[in-house]
Amino acid sequence: PSPKHEAGAILRIVDGPTDRPEYAIQNHISFIGNSEEALVRLHGWWKPKTAAAIVQNEAGFTVTDFDGSTLVNNEPLPDGSQQLKDGDMLEVSGLVIQFTLVGTAAPASHTATESGVSPR
Repeated sequence: PSPKHEAGAILRIVDGPTDRPEYAIQNHISFIGNSEEALVRLHGWWKPKTAAAIVQNEAGFTVTDFDGSTLVNNEPLPDGSQQLKDGDMLEVSGLVIQFTLVGTAAPASHTATESGVSPR
């Protein structure tokens, strides 16, 4: 059997202060907030410990809002959560983040000949 390839995602910071310019989602659930456990750390005394969570499941990735401040593509989340699509823009407690799919969920970026492998 061939190895199982997991789809993944990257969170790229577009605007706002945080520790790094991008974060790879590697766990089943990733938090955005001011807590030590958060993947994306919000800065500031007034920021919530957990503002939002991104959960990976069979259908892809879902964002859940915990403090009422999360927007996806400038819209509030219906029922507090929403399925994410490649390129979605999130705003979480003032931080602007682009959601990008990687791995098997993303389109192939090159062919065998472009990677230096010649077909025979």
